Amino acid sequence: TSSSDHISFNYDMALFRDSLSICTWIKRISTSSSNPVVFHYYATASNYEILIAPDGYYNRVVSDSGLENRRNLFTVRVGTWFSYCITWSVASRTIKLYMDGDLVATDQTPSGRRLTMGGQLWFGNHYGGYSQHVFGGGLYQFNVYSNVLESAEIKKIAEGGLCFDLEEFSDTRILRWEDILDRSRSGSVSEVKVCERIRKLDTRLRESQEKLASVTGTLNGTEAQLSRSEEKVETLANLLNSTQEELKSTQLNFTEAKKQLNVTKEKLVTTEEELKGVTSELEGVTAELEEVTADMNRTATSLETVTGDLNSTQAELGAVSDDLETCSAGLKDIERKFKESRTFHNVTRWDVLFTTPYFNKVFSNELFRQLTTSWNMLERFVGTNMTEGVIQHFRHFHRNKMCEAFELTMLEHFKGTEITTGLIAHFMETHTEESDCENDTDTES
Repeated sequence: TSSSDHISFNYDMALFRDSLSICTWIKRISTSSSNPVVFHYYATASNYEILIAPDGYYNRVVSDSGLENRRNLFTVRVGTWFSYCITWSVASRTIKLYMDGDLVATDQTPSGRRLTMGGQLWFGNHYGGYSQHVFGGGLYQFNVYSNVLESAEIKKIAEGGLCFDLEEFSDTRILRWEDILDRSRSGSVSEVKVCERIRKLDTRLRESQEKLASVTGTLNGTEAQLSRSEEKVETLANLLNSTQEELKSTQLNFTEAKKQLNVTKEKLVTTEEELKGVTSELEGVTAELEEVTADMNRTATSLETVTGDLNSTQAELGAVSDDLETCSAGLKDIERKFKESRTFHNVTRWDVLFTTPYFNKVFSNELFRQLTTSWNMLERFVGTNMTEGVIQHFRHFHRNKMCEAFELTMLEHFKGTEITTGLIAHFMETHTEESDCENDTDTES
């Protein structure tokens, strides 16, 4: 750099007579100058009407030196861009100094003091060009506003960066950076397209950010997948552990089952042998069952025959039952007649033939002997107490010895003859008390 490196031109400052705001971006590169100057507004009537230094040594507006030598506030390292703003108005009589959007110093100006007109603007050196005042750095977006910018607006410009769009301040941005770049240059002053580089860098940065966002998203997705995979791996590990335990248990169960299978096989062999024996026995039983079945069939046939015979016998029994009922009726009639005939006055010795030993029996020699013995047995009763019962016996059955002997002799003719009801009735009718023998009956005394 040299003292000839600058931009200078005359400019009507009437619009800034009562108020102004100067905002720019500054970057120090060379520190060889003792008192470098960024901007100098030189008026004939006032040599230091506006003077700004990159290191804080000059901060003059309307020649006020109250903010001079504030290098302690300019701590930004060499080679770094920083935002610089200074505001003033005749109404407020206040100069305000801002660094990177923050208010760092103020000063009061004389009452009624206004900006002097008819001066010349110098950029990069002091008016006249001095080696000790060569700037040797970068200047960008140097703009002069006709009003006092609010602190929020200055903050917004600083935070917006070098390439902040100043369109919203177009009404009060009078001296524009674009206009300054169009002026003639002296020395080695060159334009550096900061914003183009920054825009390219921003573009690359945005692209990098987008790629980073994409990679981040992918990474997040991968992390999520990894997390899920880890969960799955953990689940699988748990499942594997559980499966291994189940496998061990299954192996134990399999070993036990194998033992039981061997025992079962042995039992099966024994059972097969027993089954063969049972099968043999079953065949024998089957043969016997077939024989029994044949016998049962034969028995069934015999049973059918017997059933037929039984039915026939039942029929015959029915007929016999009818005959028995008829005979029973006859016997009852005879019994009735017998009872009627066996009264005290009409009972004969023949009534003995109605007794069980003789009635409906074949009259044999044995029955005859029994009967004659009964007639002759009275001899044996000698010395016996003659009770009423004994006397009644003889009165009814032993009245006349001659007739008795005759009648007994007569019975010999009936040997071998069945003593029937009719035969008895014959004796009763023929040999009654009215017969000759019966007439010999002793009178009862």
